[in-house]
Amino acid sequence: MIRASLFIITVFSLYALALRKGPLYALIAYAVVYFIPPAPNIHWWADYIPFSRWSLLSSVILILSYLIHRDKIIVRKFRNAHWLFLFTFLSVLTVVMAPNSVSEPSYSYKLVTYCITVWFIIKILTTEEKLRIFFLSIITLSGVLSILAYLEGERINARLEGIGSNDSFEANEFALLLTGILPLMLPLIFKGKKHEKIICILLLPFILNAFILCNSRGAAISLVAGLIYATIVVANKSIRKKIIIAAICTLPLFLYLMDPEYIERLSTLWTTEKALEREHSLEELSSGRTEIWQYGIQMANDYPMGAGPNSFKNLARFYMPDEVLTFKPDSPYGVRAAHNTYLQILVEQGYPGLIIWIMLCLHTLLLLRSGVNKLKLYVKSDSFIGFTIFGITVSFVCTLTGGLTMSRIYYEFFWWQVALTIVAFSIILESEGKEGT
Repeated sequence: MIRASLFIITVFSLYALALRKGPLYALIAYAVVYFIPPAPNIHWWADYIPFSRWSLLSSVILILSYLIHRDKIIVRKFRNAHWLFLFTFLSVLTVVMAPNSVSEPSYSYKLVTYCITVWFIIKILTTEEKLRIFFLSIITLSGVLSILAYLEGERINARLEGIGSNDSFEANEFALLLTGILPLMLPLIFKGKKHEKIICILLLPFILNAFILCNSRGAAISLVAGLIYATIVVANKSIRKKIIIAAICTLPLFLYLMDPEYIERLSTLWTTEKALEREHSLEELSSGRTEIWQYGIQMANDYPMGAGPNSFKNLARFYMPDEVLTFKPDSPYGVRAAHNTYLQILVEQGYPGLIIWIMLCLHTLLLLRSGVNKLKLYVKSDSFIGFTIFGITVSFVCTLTGGLTMSRIYYEFFWWQVALTIVAFSIILESEGKEGT
């Protein structure tokens, strides 16, 4: 009951501030509902909260606050975000054009709400200071969630399950979310204010611990891939040196937090050759994903223009044997996730959707790289915004890499990453009074 009361007080306080002072507080309230959703399947105290449509209410407050304080909003180009809008339009179109009833229109509605959130993030985070506040809010909320994971999380088969954000409450999903948030600490730790540094340093062990409890190989690979890419492609000599020092300093903490289950699971990554000598070893290493992907290719061949949002799991029963499917008590048939974002897009939005998605990812990476080049001309690359570009790059590449083994189309934080890229790039241009793409 106390936690339910704290949630209500926090959210309504932010609503009041949003209506009185500006939409930034409404955006933070929206983030609170995303990271700590009052859903009974995630948090037991949610049963004490009578109202269930908190995301909708937060969106309404966000719109009202925006209208009240629209004089504080600046005009910005949407740059790479137009790919998101185009992808959403295509998803809605597949619902209308799909030749069967396996698609779920509610997922198109999700994409529309994500587009609205992206629009508000780009419009509301008008200054570096607001970006800092939003980063700190995200980190604080993920830290609270990580503490709850330690206190209340349940490990099933040595993996943390049933706790996380609104769309990431399974082990792999929650771990991937944390890999996207950890890099956002870097600008605050290196170039933040004193209280920002303290908060990040205090929360870092809890977030790392939750990451380890998830016991996700895919998330671990994603984090390494993101760090390597950003260090090589976007970091200058100064940032690269500081990142290496930070990694060396963080390694002892990471090793201390690692448990035997996590070490054993990670060890399978470099014992592949030996494992492949055993029967069914490939399926063991890939958790059955390779077989699922083979069936997914068959689906894509049958629906080259897309079968509609979230249709992959509903089509699975027509292509996969029962032993591959997952049967839930309240479902009349078995389902199966794609375990690959790009394959899921190919099945659900077709080849046009996959092309749009790839263009979105490439455009975002190019925008981040362009931001680095402009920093070299305008301001110091190792400024707060320089570390922000580095952190967002790591975060974004983590999600792209994680998408190779997880289905993350309807994953709101990915859309936030695209919006934050635009915000950071725009701040660079605005700091020098420049306009460009």
